[in-house]
Amino acid sequence: MKLTRDRVFSLLPAVLGILLSVGVMTVFSACGMEEHGKLMPCHGAQNVAELGGFVLFFLFSFGAILKGRGLKLFLFAAGVIGAVGLFFVPGDIMPLCMMKTMRCHEVFQPFVRLVSAVIVVSGAAGFVRVMRSRSK
Repeated sequence: MKLTRDRVFSLLPAVLGILLSVGVMTVFSACGMEEHGKLMPCHGAQNVAELGGFVLFFLFSFGAILKGRGLKLFLFAAGVIGAVGLFFVPGDIMPLCMMKTMRCHEVFQPFVRLVSAVIVVSGAAGFVRVMRSRSK
């Protein structure tokens, strides 16, 4: 597999998907456990964001590596739709903690939204590149 400029641009959303998964489990994680050992409400959103980042990684990776134009378009479209859905996970689809000063509101949610928005833009750009390509 030759690493061309088109392939590098196609792999960008995949790399961002891994960055999202690793980031939400390490530096940009949601709140920790409560004092009595119970998980905070935002822990579920963190798990969904981690899994979503890995799913986006696989969708965009296969979209960049595989040959069929129709399959590439499908994978990139699915990745963009998934990234849009992931944007709304923290706070909209899944609850975060009640206090706006908690780590999940100040660190986790902005990180997930920023990275997923960049994935949407780069994935859409990859989709357009595939649409404009002449190879079948």
